[in-house]
Amino acid sequence: MQCLSVGSLLNRSFKYLLKQERAFKVNLARNVSQNFFLTTTQQYQSIFIVALGAKAIQLGFGNAIAGIASVGAALFVGWLSSRYKIKSIFMLGVALIAVGSLFFVTAIDWWMVIPALAVMTFALRVTSTICPTICGSCLRSHERATGMALCDLVSALPRLAAPVIAAYLVTIFGGLNAQGIRPLYLVQFTGLCLTFVMIWKLFRDPQEMTLARAKRTEEASFIQNMRRLFSETNHVKSWIAYASLVGMPLYLSGIYWALFAAQVKGADQYVIGQMTMAMWVIPIAFSFPMGKLADVIGRKRAIYLLTPLSLVSMFLFIYARSSAELIISTFLLGTIMLISVFQTTMMTEMAPPQLLGTWLSVLAIFDGVVGLVIAPAIGGLIWDVISPIHVISLMIGTTIAAIPLFLFIPETLRKQDRQ
Repeated sequence: MQCLSVGSLLNRSFKYLLKQERAFKVNLARNVSQNFFLTTTQQYQSIFIVALGAKAIQLGFGNAIAGIASVGAALFVGWLSSRYKIKSIFMLGVALIAVGSLFFVTAIDWWMVIPALAVMTFALRVTSTICPTICGSCLRSHERATGMALCDLVSALPRLAAPVIAAYLVTIFGGLNAQGIRPLYLVQFTGLCLTFVMIWKLFRDPQEMTLARAKRTEEASFIQNMRRLFSETNHVKSWIAYASLVGMPLYLSGIYWALFAAQVKGADQYVIGQMTMAMWVIPIAFSFPMGKLADVIGRKRAIYLLTPLSLVSMFLFIYARSSAELIISTFLLGTIMLISVFQTTMMTEMAPPQLLGTWLSVLAIFDGVVGLVIAPAIGGLIWDVISPIHVISLMIGTTIAAIPLFLFIPETLRKQDRQ
């Protein structure tokens, strides 16, 4: 009976994807390909930069400089989305990520990776800001959390295989050092070029966005749209404050989690690969059922259910005494990925469709300043001046501090849209 239920779930998921319009399906394929090749280097990037000679504080400030590029992307991505096809923006983003990979390949000193970080962070901010507009345009309200969760589930599947393959390649190329990690970026560059070709040949803009562009007779400026957003939409200021705080653990973990495991806990490339793989088990296994649950009980309750597990993961990581405990704590850290799905769903439902691009750009600006500029700089400073453990403690503190702010944000799922 269990096999039958799993088969039925897979069949329903497949039918659900088939009925969506082309833009949703090709964007899903782009996510799958892009995630696979980015994950091959993700867990080793900080280790690679340190191996080139950077200290933790230099690593932090290097990422902060790249974060400034992300803020720059956020400033004009709304303008781009209102004037150019989403296809063109995706092509630009993937092309720039590929260029960043080449910069990593040629870097021989730590400061030489700063342009690579800047280019890739800029491009990833562009694609990640535009991506939710695809779901917002293609999916109906009552199935949006389910659809976005399913999209994240399928997109995350490559993240299970990529870390193991990457660990094997690092071993072949020379171990957990610059020489062993560098070839991964060449593999990444090749895969991203193939992703670019796929977008060029197959992607078409969502029908709703195409019609909206065709009907637009007078284009408001970004500043005008921002004024409308803050005057017509409730609780946007509260959400900005909440999102800025709750996003810090996500960004800090991306820079310092694997580095902490390697330098403080003594993890090798295989343990780090297993940690990265374990982190994606929860998003993959529970994104679809939790998405269905969020479409019934609401997005806020789903987030409340998962937040305690994310805190447990950080405490366990600090006190981990074995490789198994490192892997288990990182497995539980996957809950923050699942939480981010429901946060993104709420974000797309807080603003009217005509202001969605502006709203996501505004969020990206604040998110970039706090998560990609301030967080890395503070994290590196704390690591070198106080201790690495206090970087993880900062993740715990910002997660707890965000909870009271979240209490004042209303549920975005309307009662008539509940399944």
